[in-house]
Amino acid sequence: MPRGVPLEVYLQLPDHVDVTLARHFWEQAWAALGLPPRGASLVMSRLGMMSLDSWLDVPGGADLEKFVLVVAVALSETPAENSAEAGVALLLGWAPMAARHGLTPIARMHRPVAVRSGGVTEAIKHAGMFGRCGPDQLHHLWQSGLNSVEKVSLLTGAAQVGLGAAQTDGFAGVHDIDAALGSADFASPWLAVSLAVEQARQTTAPQLIVCREDVMELAVVQPMGRQPDTERS
Repeated sequence: MPRGVPLEVYLQLPDHVDVTLARHFWEQAWAALGLPPRGASLVMSRLGMMSLDSWLDVPGGADLEKFVLVVAVALSETPAENSAEAGVALLLGWAPMAARHGLTPIARMHRPVAVRSGGVTEAIKHAGMFGRCGPDQLHHLWQSGLNSVEKVSLLTGAAQVGLGAAQTDGFAGVHDIDAALGSADFASPWLAVSLAVEQARQTTAPQLIVCREDVMELAVVQPMGRQPDTERS
C-alpha cells in the first residue's frame, strides 16, 4: 500500500457477533501481518454495491482518492437450509490514483445501477453504458439474493435487450450463486463481485452482476486494459 494514501477498512459481520471480541481478533490478525495500526469500522448492516455510487459522486480529495478494504463475513451457529457461510475481502481503489502509484488492479468495477421505475431492461442498459459495453457483450451474469419472481423478470428483461448471457445454450452464462452455493445473506453482493472479478481476470471479458439488497442492483466488471483510467463510471 503506498504511503500517505488513505485506507478505510470496513468489517461487515452478522448481528449476533460479539463486536468487542470481533474487533480484538481483527486487530490481532492485522498486527500479525506486520501492518501498521489501522482502525476498522464495524458494519452490522448492509453495505453493498450502491455504496460505490456515492463514492463515485465525490468531486475530489481524500474522500475520492483512497483505498477501501471491505471484509464481509457471513457465519451462523445454526445454518439455515440453502444458506452458505462465506468470507470475502475486496480491496477497492480509485483507478487513476492507483495508476499514479504504479499499481495494476486486476479488474475495474463500474458504477452500480438500482432497478427503479424503468425496470430491469433500462437498468441493464444503464449498467452497460457505465461499463462501456453493450448488453450483447455481457456473456456472463452473476446473480445472488433474487427470489423466483425476480429471476424470471431478470431473464425476461435480459432477453429483451439481447444480453449475451441470455443467448447462451441452456443459459450457461447465467451463474446463480445462491443455487450453487446457498445464500450468503449480506455477504452475497460482495461474493458475487469477487466471482465476477476473478472471471473477468481469467477470461478478459466483461461480467454483469445482479444482486438484491433493498432493491435489485446491477454493475459491470471489466478486465483491466479495456478503458482509460480517467473514466468516472
